[in-house]
Amino acid sequence: MSYRIDIQIPRRGDFKRLITLPRLRAPVHEHDGQHYWEISKAGYALRRVLGDMRAAGFQVVKTYRVFENPYHRFFVLRKQDRGRAAGT
Repeated sequence: MSYRIDIQIPRRGDFKRLITLPRLRAPVHEHDGQHYWEISKAGYALRRVLGDMRAAGFQVVKTYRVFENPYHRFFVLRKQDRGRAAGT
């Protein structure tokens, strides 16, 4: 669960932060015809998704969420050369 904080301070500008609270237990996804998996649901921790991307031959350059829509996570990936070891 994420909370958005957006404070406008005169002569200082905007102060924007996403605060994520950890879940005690990951929710189980019930398939309803939409998504087959979502990050942070049971069995799909962010760590696992990042590991799967690395195992598929990608270097994760950056991962981030957009303040206006924190339910979406974006990944910047770089294809690794087959001769390079994973994680380098």
